[in-house]
Amino acid sequence: MKKEIVEDKNYNIDSENNTIQKTTFQKGETHTFTTEKDTITFITEGALSISIGRKTNPQIVSPCMLLIPLGVTYDIAALSDTEMTRLTITIQEDLYRCLSEKEEISEEIVTQRQNYIYTLPLSSLVTDFLRVMNKSIARGLNNPDYLELKAKELLYIMQTDYSTKECSMFFESLQGNDRRFIEFIYKNYQSTPSIRDLAKQSFYSLSGFEKKFRRVFGKSASQWAKEMKASDVYREIVKGEKTFKQISFEYGFCSPAHFNDFCKNQLGHTPGEIRRRVISENKPK
Repeated sequence: MKKEIVEDKNYNIDSENNTIQKTTFQKGETHTFTTEKDTITFITEGALSISIGRKTNPQIVSPCMLLIPLGVTYDIAALSDTEMTRLTITIQEDLYRCLSEKEEISEEIVTQRQNYIYTLPLSSLVTDFLRVMNKSIARGLNNPDYLELKAKELLYIMQTDYSTKECSMFFESLQGNDRRFIEFIYKNYQSTPSIRDLAKQSFYSLSGFEKKFRRVFGKSASQWAKEMKASDVYREIVKGEKTFKQISFEYGFCSPAHFNDFCKNQLGHTPGEIRRRVISENKPK
C-alpha cells in the first residue's frame, strides 16, 4: 500500500519541537495522516468525518478542537469545504498533572469515550489565540521559539477556559501503559538498524515485541517502519538541501536504482519527479 503524502495548501512550519500546519480541504476530499507528535487539531471552518481505529465521528462541525496522540493513523473526509489547523504540543509534567487531574466520570461518558473521539468547542479565547497566531505567521513570525511559546500558551488558555473534567477527557488518550512504548519507538526507530534490535532494546522477545507493536500501532513493525522511512525520505527530497546520493546513503539504500524503486513503490514517483514537482509548485506565478 502506497503511503499518501498530503501537502498543506496554506502553510507548514516545522521546527525541532513544534509544528504548525494549516490546511484547506475541498468537499469530498479524503486523506490519511499519521501523527509523529501529540497534535491538537482545530476545525475552524466546515465539517468533516474522522476515524481512528474503532473510534469514528461521522460528523465533526466547526468550530471545535480534538487531540490526536503521538503515533496514531487517522482518516478524514471533508463533508464540506473545511479549514483545519494542526499544532503539535509538548506537555511538561507539572502542567500535564494539572490538565489531567482526575474527576469522577459517569459510566455513560466512559462508554462514549471508547467509541467516539472527544471534541471541545472553541472558546472565544482559543478563537482569538488562533486568529493572532495565524496573523503573526502570515507576517513572517514563524521561528521555533515562537511556536514553542504559542503551544505552551494554548495549554494555559485551556486551563482557564475549560473545566477540569473537560481537560481530563480531552487529554485522556495521553495516559496509559502503551504511552511509554510509543514514545520509545519514536525516539529510537531511526537509530536502530532492525526490528530485532528494537525489540532487544525494549526488553521484549521478538515475538512479544511484534505482538505488542501490532496491538498498539495497528500494523506490523516492518510495515510501520517502511511507511515512516518513506515519510522521512519524502521530507528530505522536498526540502532540497541534500543530493539524492546523500539521502540514499543516509537511509541505507544499496544503490540509486534501489532508492528510485523504493520511492516509486512507496511515494508513487521517483525522487527526481517529486523534487521537480515541488520546485514547479513553488515558482512565483
